Amino acid sequence: MTALKAPQTLLLYLILDPARCGGHKVALRLAESALVGGVTTIQLRAKKMPKRNLLMLATELRALMDQKGYGEGRVPLVINDLVDVAMSSGADGVHVGQEDEAVEVARRMVGSSSIVGLSVRNEKEG
Repeated sequence: MTALKAPQTLLLYLILDPARCGGHKVALRLAESALVGGVTTIQLRAKKMPKRNLLMLATELRALMDQKGYGEGRVPLVINDLVDVAMSSGADGVHVGQEDEAVEVARRMVGSSSIVGLSVRNEKEG
């Protein structure tokens, strides 16, 4: 596995929602175009997609990102909400909300080298 890009180079973050862009195949094409255009991180956010389909898309997306080898280092893939999908798909991390898995639990599950993000609306939620 190629090392992740250095954090200071992660400047353009795509939040990819297949329901908003036309489905599974369109999401993959959009991700590829975004990578060619210089996106440095992709977060797959598909709140209404069945978990099985999300895992399939995440796995295909990770393979696409690895196959293309965009620039120096690995472009991180972050999965929204579901730690198990992140781990099973080979993603580089997970982003959780206030109603999802606690950050501490997510961190223990994915390990210290993975990305763990948290949505916050105010200082108390941080």
